[in-house]
Amino acid sequence: MRTITMKGNTMTKTLKYENTANIGDTIKAYDFARYGEKESYIQGIVVDKGQCDDKYYVCYKIKLTKRLVGGDDVTQKTIDAGADVWYVPFETSDDDREFSNPELQEKVLPRVTKVKEAA
Repeated sequence: MRTITMKGNTMTKTLKYENTANIGDTIKAYDFARYGEKESYIQGIVVDKGQCDDKYYVCYKIKLTKRLVGGDDVTQKTIDAGADVWYVPFETSDDDREFSNPELQEKVLPRVTKVKEAA
């Protein structure tokens, strides 16, 4: 939830994907390629949510279980490089992007989805 104060008035706003998952759930987060044909995403288990580590934004902190780039599985290569923890913002400026082309708009996927509930 984001708190905004303007001219002495305070209001709160729930961010777009803030309530998608809880700690222990598995999420999938699409990259910008969610608009195209070749999938690019990260998937992982939520280990923390909110103000995580030194991030200036609120997010999900996930332990990587899968990573696709342009349709290619690069999970093991990514983990071997030491990038097994990722951060997924609750909201970005691109989340509500709309296209003038209806066919392209129909292909847009939600940026963050819950894949599996925690056991």
